[in-house]
Amino acid sequence: MGCTVHDVELGHAVINKPSDTIIQQIKEQLKKYGFDLLISEKAQMVEKVKTLLIRLLYFNTTIKWIDSYSEYLELFMQVEYDKLDKQFLSESGCSIQRYFDTLRFERAKELISYKNLSLRCIAEQLGYGSYEELSLDFEQRLKMDIKSYNDSDSNYRQSLDKII
Repeated sequence: MGCTVHDVELGHAVINKPSDTIIQQIKEQLKKYGFDLLISEKAQMVEKVKTLLIRLLYFNTTIKWIDSYSEYLELFMQVEYDKLDKQFLSESGCSIQRYFDTLRFERAKELISYKNLSLRCIAEQLGYGSYEELSLDFEQRLKMDIKSYNDSDSNYRQSLDKII
């Protein structure tokens, strides 16, 4: 579309400032593929928080686990967690805590479906306090235990873009 792309990564692209006409064309092209162009700073902040939490849960291989995802967000966003949470809630209708819990549960379902890690390992990897806490999460959210989930042929997983 005639734009110079400087950088592309999960949830983010840097391009030269295009004209309003080009911006509209970019929006239309992105929509065809299920994406959206985020112009407002609040919308960009929500996506950045989501991206950071996805990276934490899906791509974190060097850090065992952090004490608090709120500290993690503060470190990378350089904004106090309370302020982030208020903006996230007003823009998305969901708190960061609720989004994180749902995201973590989706990751747990994915790892369980691969059947190559123990349930205790999955619970530890995702920062659950214990295997029992993970089991309780399954019973509360899906109304079934992990074994029933594992034995089921149904796909109970939700895509990341549908969480909020």
